[in-house]
Amino acid sequence: MPEETWAKAFKRAAKELNFDISFTQRPHWSRTLQSILGEVGYIKTPSAGVRYRYDLYGTGKRDSTYVIAVPIELLNGSTL
Repeated sequence: MPEETWAKAFKRAAKELNFDISFTQRPHWSRTLQSILGEVGYIKTPSAGVRYRYDLYGTGKRDSTYVIAVPIELLNGSTL
């Protein structure tokens, strides 16, 4: 999913669950969070890094689209 879409969805879901989301006001918060999630194994970390660029729209460009890959085991029983 596009990184901007993911960031908005994350903030909305975290707020609904009453998590403190004040860190989302910091610059580059989503990059930092993605790095942490990759380090602990919650998202896939390809050799190119957790913010791997992928041509999601098939436009031949990989300059602004990102995909976060989540291990399927974490989605088992999820309502996502």
